[in-house]
Amino acid sequence: MELAVFFVGFIALFAHRWSDERARRDVAIGLVTIFSIWFFQNFGLMFSGRFNSLMVLNVIGCGAAAGINLKYLFKSNQTR
Repeated sequence: MELAVFFVGFIALFAHRWSDERARRDVAIGLVTIFSIWFFQNFGLMFSGRFNSLMVLNVIGCGAAAGINLKYLFKSNQTR
C-alpha cells in the first residue's frame, strides 16, 4: 500500500509541472478518485479497531488531497 501512495504522490508532483491543461485535468480526476477511495476505506478502517489512532491522520490527508484536486477541477472548469 505504501508504494502505491508513494507512486501516486510522485505522479501528482510531476503533473503539477506539466503545461498541457488536459493532461493535468486527467491526472486531477484520477487523484480525486483514488484519494476519495482511500479516504472512505480508511475512514471505515479507523473505527474497526484494527488500526491505531494515527489512521486519523491518513484519513485527513486523503480527504484533503481529494478536496484540493476537486477544487482544481472546478477552478479549471470555470476558466474555460
